[in-house]
Amino acid sequence: MSPRGKSSAAAVAPIDAFVAEYAKGVGATIEQLAELTRLALKAAEQPNRELVTAWQKGTALVAEGCQQSARIQEELFAVAAERGRVASRLAAENVESINNAIAGVTAVFETVAAYTTSAQKQATEFTAAQSTAAYHAAKQQLETSGSAAAATFKRGVDTIIETQRTVLSARDAG
Repeated sequence: MSPRGKSSAAAVAPIDAFVAEYAKGVGATIEQLAELTRLALKAAEQPNRELVTAWQKGTALVAEGCQQSARIQEELFAVAAERGRVASRLAAENVESINNAIAGVTAVFETVAAYTTSAQKQATEFTAAQSTAAYHAAKQQLETSGSAAAATFKRGVDTIIETQRTVLSARDAG
């Protein structure tokens, strides 16, 4: 064999060893990366569960507040209807003093409207308190995940509450 062939064979052996070591290193790095990925996913499980739980609780609180508001409004409308029936009966019984009866009916309706508006405002404030509590619970969970969802949730709740307040203020003015 020529000297040239020996050096060529000798050069191939270090390259083969280098490639084998490089492949082993790449394989180990990929295994380490896979392990880190598995650990990261496992670490994210609990915060994600807590986030879902917080959203469920927040949603349940908001739904409960809305249901309570609806029940209060139904009861107020029933009271208003009953007072309307009472006012009609009084007007029929007091035919001789129609002017006084009309003034009395007007006062009753204004009182009912004031009670209704007041109760709706109380329901709105209760809903606002419930929504704020839900927001704070969700915010604590969302802050751990670094999500901007807390701000979006708060803006949505604030918009609903402000809309209810605007409607009630417009009703008071009208």
